[in-house]
Amino acid sequence: MSKLRFLLQDFISFVKHPSNLIRTENKINQNIIEVGIYYGIITVVIGASLGLFRYFLEEFSVIESVELSKSVKDMMSNISLMFLLTIVVAPILEESIFRGFLGSFIHKNYFKWLYYLSALLFGLVHTSNYELTESQNLLIPLIILPQLFLGFILGFVRNKYGFFYCVLLHAIYNGCLVSIYTIGEIFS
Repeated sequence: MSKLRFLLQDFISFVKHPSNLIRTENKINQNIIEVGIYYGIITVVIGASLGLFRYFLEEFSVIESVELSKSVKDMMSNISLMFLLTIVVAPILEESIFRGFLGSFIHKNYFKWLYYLSALLFGLVHTSNYELTESQNLLIPLIILPQLFLGFILGFVRNKYGFFYCVLLHAIYNGCLVSIYTIGEIFS
């Protein structure tokens, strides 16, 4: 548990001061354990908690229910396609677009703004997963909170561990969520 706490504190420290980063010199298997297990646990638990928070707000009619877009529903109806797109294609494509460039700018004065902007844009792009009404546009910050958090942690992992590891963590996160969804569909 102390390792998990240490890694979480390392991430929080980086979010507060993105230019203060010491790149890890761990062996590959240690990086896979830290990213694949520890940061995997952190992202899934916090990301799912943020998603559940929104779900409960919808269930108790605090906010209007948000529907998934038709394209997301269509993809989710084909389990093989859903797993391929969410666990392989999306992590590689999205990490290339949103965080692939970050490593080149880590020592620049404006790096922290690029880091914050990449996380924000990553979250905003995911609004396309939903059919939003005009009144729901005010809820966008709440709707994208899990993706915004994920954008921050993936940017941290990209710069501390490297590009491969942020793709790995993204695939693990998506894989866990898709698996939970699939199991829920099987038993419903």
